[in-house]
Amino acid sequence: MISQHAQAAETDARGDVTPPFDSIESRFGVVHYEPDRIINLPKGLLGFVDYRAFVLTELPDREPSRFKLLQCVNDASLSLIVMPLLAGDDVIDVADREEACDILGVPQGDAAFLLIVTVRHTAELVQFSVNARAPLVIDTRRLTGYQHVLSNNKYDIRHPLN
Repeated sequence: MISQHAQAAETDARGDVTPPFDSIESRFGVVHYEPDRIINLPKGLLGFVDYRAFVLTELPDREPSRFKLLQCVNDASLSLIVMPLLAGDDVIDVADREEACDILGVPQGDAAFLLIVTVRHTAELVQFSVNARAPLVIDTRRLTGYQHVLSNNKYDIRHPLN
C-alpha cells in the first residue's frame, strides 16, 4: 500500500526538524522515503518500462548492509535488491563505467552504479549473483537513472557473488 499524504515535518529527540516522509508497504516491509529523493528512470527498467519512479533505501527491518532496496513508488509490488558498485570493486572495469557515463551524459563524479541482485535457492545453499552486463547508472545530482547494457560483452548477467 502506498501512502497518499506525506507526514508533516516533525521534531526528533535532538530538536532537529525531520523532513516529511511518504511510505510504501513493500514485500520487504514498510519503506519510508522523502518524496524529493525519488529517482526518475525515464526509460524504466528492462522488462518494466512503464515503471519510472523509484527510491533507493535500506532493506526494511534489517541491519544496514551492502545490499539496498530499489523500490518503485507507483507499485508497491515492484522492488529489487541492488548492490551499489563501490570505487574499488572490479565487477565492472573503470573504462566500461566511464564509457557508460559518456554515453548516458552522466558526469562521472555524479554517477552511482547499482547492480541488480538475483537470489537463487537450491536444496543445499542460497546463491547470490548480480547482473554485471546491465547496471543501473544513477545521476545522483539530477536523481535520474538508466539501465545500461554495456557494450563490452565480457560481463555476465549472472555474475556470482562470493
